[in-house]
Amino acid sequence: MAGDGRAGEDGRMPVIEVTGLHKEYGPTVAVDDVSFGVEAGEIFGILGPNGAGKTTTVECVTGLRRPDRGRISVLGLDPQRDHDELREQVGVQLQDGQLPDKIRVHEALELYASFYPHPVDAGELITRLGLGDRSPSSGSTTGPRPWPSASSGACCHGPPTDPHPGHRPAAAPRV
Repeated sequence: MAGDGRAGEDGRMPVIEVTGLHKEYGPTVAVDDVSFGVEAGEIFGILGPNGAGKTTTVECVTGLRRPDRGRISVLGLDPQRDHDELREQVGVQLQDGQLPDKIRVHEALELYASFYPHPVDAGELITRLGLGDRSPSSGSTTGPRPWPSASSGACCHGPPTDPHPGHRPAAAPRV
């Protein structure tokens, strides 16, 4: 099924289709002929060693970087041509997300939500993702596990797909 535009065995259409993705930086090939499909409700990850092209692939899929070759469709949209429309529907948190040390979870989520025309309620998102122990009254986004709040910012608009690395596995069924 990967990248062929056909429904899987259960009849579901892929929400992400990547076919023959290729990206180079000068003489360095970062991504070479990558193809895959992700169906609605499927949790999907990209694994590999440093320099394998994981981040470049996610950047191409989300429209942050233009591939040299290949075809990408996300929710039936082309990430380059339909970038604005796609940005309203898909959340992404890349590996270097940073928040100020003293910002509270609720404040961070309200900030991220302000980027979208129809955001989810920050309090509802805190509950849904199990971040209650880091609520607005109990703590900041820093400490032993600062990343759930930054990563959760990618969900502020209620995306139908959630292609961001570093996702908290325990929260995956709630996203």
